[in-house]
Amino acid sequence: MATVPAVYVTIEDQSFALPQIPQGRSVYTVITGDRGPHNRVVECNSVSQFQRLFGKPDLERTGQGHYIADKALQFTQRVFVVRASLLDSTTEANNAAIANAAIKFNNPAGSSQLHLGNYNFSNAPDTNTASSQIVYTDLIGFEKYQPGDLIYSVDDDETKAVEILTKGLDSVSGNYVLNLAAPYTGTTTLDGSGIIARDVNGNVTFWVNSYEYFIAVEAIVGGTYSFTDGSNIVVCADEASYNAVNTEEWIFPISGDFSTSRQIIQKLVDDITGDFQLVLDQSFSGTTSVAPEVAKSFVPFEIVNNINI
Repeated sequence: MATVPAVYVTIEDQSFALPQIPQGRSVYTVITGDRGPHNRVVECNSVSQFQRLFGKPDLERTGQGHYIADKALQFTQRVFVVRASLLDSTTEANNAAIANAAIKFNNPAGSSQLHLGNYNFSNAPDTNTASSQIVYTDLIGFEKYQPGDLIYSVDDDETKAVEILTKGLDSVSGNYVLNLAAPYTGTTTLDGSGIIARDVNGNVTFWVNSYEYFIAVEAIVGGTYSFTDGSNIVVCADEASYNAVNTEEWIFPISGDFSTSRQIIQKLVDDITGDFQLVLDQSFSGTTSVAPEVAKSFVPFEIVNNINI
């Protein structure tokens, strides 16, 4: 029978259709380390997020798995990481030690990580240095820091930490150098005779170890948030605010204090309201936001059974 020319409408029920599977490469790796969530899968979507959670790659301290995850995130935005730790002791304190884990870091002043290596600091210009904004180092020390990191000498404390602006080779001496954003005001690295020791070519020959400083609490740039007393949902003002934070971070309103911080365990968009939301591990206990407000966040060291080591 011939088909009569007309306009035909076909209705197909697609309510059973499965959600789209994310496209692109995904990487799964197991790492060791001294910080970050342990014995569970954590999805990382950027190098900065990975390093905030698990620290920077350091072959001597964290092994090859850390490097693999860090490098993979330069080619894909989806890496699943497990920091493996043995937790088989009936003594909780032993488990915490085996896990290489520290308790939740609750000092807003920040934390420091020792880097064993060769570093030379100067708080004043000398005959080979145009300014006191240069830290001399060798290749190993050079590779442990990146622009934006904060550094200070083992002879000083974190109040002397200065941001690294750029890094490269000194045109005069050929030394590897870290160029600081401001003059270093800490202790000059001197040899036993009280001078900055150099060889005949001007190369630094006396060194000390250094510390990298991590600011614990930072104001979230580009976002505002609404907190509700007794609720574990924080509503983001917009998508930019939603994208400015990551799961595993701890957050609290600028109108509150550090003690009200809660951990973000999930991010979602409400199907009904369309609100961008952060799900907290516990209900927020503090003053309800009158309007979206600036918040602060931090990534603590891992919590293991709330044991003080």
